[in-house]
Amino acid sequence: MEDIGGATGPGDDQDPQSARGADPPLTATSCRDARPPLRAETAATDRNAAELRRQFHHWLALDTAADIVDDLGLVVYEAVANAVEHAYADHTDGPGPVRLEAHRTDGHVLIIVADEGTWRAPTDDRFRGRGLQLMRHLAQEVTVDSNHDGTVVRLRADLGTTTPLQPDIE
Repeated sequence: MEDIGGATGPGDDQDPQSARGADPPLTATSCRDARPPLRAETAATDRNAAELRRQFHHWLALDTAADIVDDLGLVVYEAVANAVEHAYADHTDGPGPVRLEAHRTDGHVLIIVADEGTWRAPTDDRFRGRGLQLMRHLAQEVTVDSNHDGTVVRLRADLGTTTPLQPDIE
């Protein structure tokens, strides 16, 4: 399960789950990669969420402005952190898998984060729940599909038009 070794080549087109026929492929069929996509799968833990963010950051930073890389690294971390916190909350045998896939194309990046868990009901904590709001601010498209087989978060960000976070100045 601990397969967070980084980007894989274009010949590695199938996700391990889709190879078993359990889930649809997580690949982006509507765009052609300008470079090999990033694909990683690991246990949904805090430490591994930070590692996936680091890998994404390194992968995208090869030819993308630093402020955009930082913003999208935060988007990836929020999506993975949601899987860590919510997807396997009721599991007694430890965390399940979380998958990250990213496709860099001319002008945008498609990011997919998927888990196989069942999300717990949201709490009434007013200081929580800003992850999706942050993702929607920094990416141009965000979709979340959840069912009994897990949750898939798909994000698309135009690499020249992300909206950087501005500090609150009072």
